[in-house]
Amino acid sequence: MGRFQIQWKMYKENVSKIKPVDNEWEIKFKCEKCDEISNTFAVVDGDEEMEIPGSRGVSNLVIKCKSCKSNGNVNIEKNSIQAYDDENENFKPLVNMECRGLIPEEWNISGMFEGEGSSENKIEEIELEDREWSGYDEENDAAILISDVDYQIKKIK
Repeated sequence: MGRFQIQWKMYKENVSKIKPVDNEWEIKFKCEKCDEISNTFAVVDGDEEMEIPGSRGVSNLVIKCKSCKSNGNVNIEKNSIQAYDDENENFKPLVNMECRGLIPEEWNISGMFEGEGSSENKIEEIELEDREWSGYDEENDAAILISDVDYQIKKIK
């Protein structure tokens, strides 16, 4: 079992407290047993639970390795999602997950994000698939820019 954290960083202008709208994560995993990395992204939904085969427990994702057929499961840690609000473009925690039999290798930055404008008004429908986004904050009469979005996955205690 291991605990992992997706950390992210970005450059931003006229927007703060950027966070995902949903609790769904597209991740490629490596099997801990045979080191095979999945070809496709698995969707881990932190709001969904499924039964773990041969156990009384539940998990947010249960998958079977295509190579060695061993089971792995992932749980998004409750209340671990954090908004990005760093002015210096440093890596900051986004979400924590507990993995059994799997190691997260790659995160597909997808889904919708939201943030706050300079007067704490809500900025919605931010899409970061291209690792950048621009828009306009009409309330503050200001151009918004998010760019250089990057991430890393770290093993944590």
